[in-house]
Amino acid sequence: MVENNNTTKILQSFLDANSKWKVISSDNQKFLSSHDQLMREYEFSSDKNTYEFAYAILVQAEEHNHHPTLIAEWHKVTLVWSTHSHRTVTELDIEMAKLSDEIYQKIVKR
Repeated sequence: MVENNNTTKILQSFLDANSKWKVISSDNQKFLSSHDQLMREYEFSSDKNTYEFAYAILVQAEEHNHHPTLIAEWHKVTLVWSTHSHRTVTELDIEMAKLSDEIYQKIVKR
């Protein structure tokens, strides 16, 4: 499931504080059939904001050399963080999820 016991505690704390994020297990998800993932759907009031968010996530992914599964649709982005090399959710995924939420807040509060 998750990388280690410390990561499990960090992940549970993150999920308790951020109810819009979900851990999708490897046997109950649609993107990565081989391991668990951290997923959230973001909603936007315009396509401009939708694609601005998607681009900002991709910029951060490049900076951190950690790339999500990202699906941009009409006024919605589905974002999935998981560490493919570890085949699980790691602390880096949790940090990227937090950063994603910060980016979202900046865009929707304008």
